[in-house]
Amino acid sequence: MNLKINPKKKELEEILTLYKKKQFTKGEIKIKKLINVYSKSFFLYNLLGVFSNEQNKIEEAINSYKKAIKLKPDYSDAYYNLATIYKKTFRFKKAIQNYKESLKRKPEDAHTYFNIGLMFESLGKFDEAINYLKKALKINDHLPGVHFQLGIFFKKINRFEEAVNSFNQTIQINPNHEGAHFNLGTVLENLDKINDAVNEYQHVLKLNPDNSIAKHLLNSLNGKTTPKPPDDYVIDTFDYCADIFDYHLVQKLNYKIPQKIFKLVKKTYPQDHKFVKVLDLGCGTGLSGKMFKPFSKELTGIDLSKKMIEKAKSKKIYNNLEQIEILQFLNKTTKLYDLFLATDVFIYVGELEKIFSKILEKSTSNAKFCFSIEECKDKEFKLLQSARYAHSKKYIERISQKYGFTIKNFLQTEIRNDKKKSIRGYIFILEKRNKK
Repeated sequence: MNLKINPKKKELEEILTLYKKKQFTKGEIKIKKLINVYSKSFFLYNLLGVFSNEQNKIEEAINSYKKAIKLKPDYSDAYYNLATIYKKTFRFKKAIQNYKESLKRKPEDAHTYFNIGLMFESLGKFDEAINYLKKALKINDHLPGVHFQLGIFFKKINRFEEAVNSFNQTIQINPNHEGAHFNLGTVLENLDKINDAVNEYQHVLKLNPDNSIAKHLLNSLNGKTTPKPPDDYVIDTFDYCADIFDYHLVQKLNYKIPQKIFKLVKKTYPQDHKFVKVLDLGCGTGLSGKMFKPFSKELTGIDLSKKMIEKAKSKKIYNNLEQIEILQFLNKTTKLYDLFLATDVFIYVGELEKIFSKILEKSTSNAKFCFSIEECKDKEFKLLQSARYAHSKKYIERISQKYGFTIKNFLQTEIRNDKKKSIRGYIFILEKRNKK
């Protein structure tokens, strides 16, 4: 009878070698054989959880960690690993509970405090999240990742001065922290410290000349108009704000473009008009789709942001959803549409001629094309300091004529509020001209 609880050093070294070689299946088999010999080994059950997790055998990993804890109730590592599994599978409350159990056994573990902070942020509880990150820094103030994440939390809830301090702390520890310089630039923009923001973006580009988002933001601050922003910028912008998008737009920015477009369409066409195939370009979370759903036989939404698509999918508004860039979709689709929607989309597109051309190609007879733009008075279109694009009414008139569209109606209106200022723009209802 083997009275030892845990395996020999040589046996453990063999398992560690298999882990380093990423031979997780072999390692799992080896551990299970050892458990038959050392059935009371909390250490082996913890290892089995690790190897199961690496193979994405989530429930098996959870059971293994629980067995390790049952054998050794004060086993901090097993609680930590169990919490990490819950974190990975978005069970944030259970993750917090097990991280806290781990802390009871290892109260000076800064990384555990950090992870609890991340979980609270995932639950939208920023005060608790910030509190736990501060606790982590009390234990060890020399953790650039924690300072950086604290800055991100402050930025998300518009506590910009505190965000500046956190990003500067990150840079003090790691002067080449690209993310800290970049986010410091965005925060400084929000504080209207434009020259300082320019310096930060320039520093980012010294560290990484291929950072397309920093280039775009620098162009916007320097007044250099480009035909379109990088896709990464659009994806990053909307992935970042997806969770609060509807609330932020509607409640904070007084955003009513979907309602205004819908009202203008109903004014322009009969009340009983129903569209067969509708394409919502840059559909976001579905604010426009929701308005037009009752009048659409088949509603398709496309967006570059994965998180926006996920939010739209959860609302069950669309018949079809796809994460894809506008021109890529228009180039590949074989369908013809009788209504195209683009609400607050072209502020993230500069040059519109290619889109107009493709929409003409993919439209049925008398198809409708409805969209909003931010107003530009001095050029056909330009990149603004906000990193958005503005277009002139004359530009829309010119390219509508060029690509076979008639302007059936338009409305000059407030697009949104931004920094307590009213942003003016236009809504257009275009109709495809039939060839005579």
